[in-house]
Amino acid sequence: MGHSFSKTDEQLAPSMARVALVTNKYPAVIFTKTLSECSIPTEDLLKKMCKKGALKVMFLRGGKEGWEFQEALARMSNGQRTVPNVWIGGHYIGNAEDVDELNSRGMLKPLLEKSGAM
Repeated sequence: MGHSFSKTDEQLAPSMARVALVTNKYPAVIFTKTLSECSIPTEDLLKKMCKKGALKVMFLRGGKEGWEFQEALARMSNGQRTVPNVWIGGHYIGNAEDVDELNSRGMLKPLLEKSGAM
């Protein structure tokens, strides 16, 4: 059974509110899936850089609830449907490649410091 891709923002409002709640509560958030190998290096990097309790790793579930949550994330993150989906200081940062690029340019640490994650 496929998914209906015609959900409105109003229909996704509960999932979008949950994304906003989590991304504003924690200085750094990674949305991922349990079997996502591409998320592991990003998780490891942020776990090393963030102080205890500052990083929240959210695992997306399967089924309708998981799809709706992932659709809400996509609408709130410039269309990104892949994981990891990374937020720092309540703002969408990007995926694994974006985090790596920020880190290699020396821009990740200041973001984490500003958010209170370090």
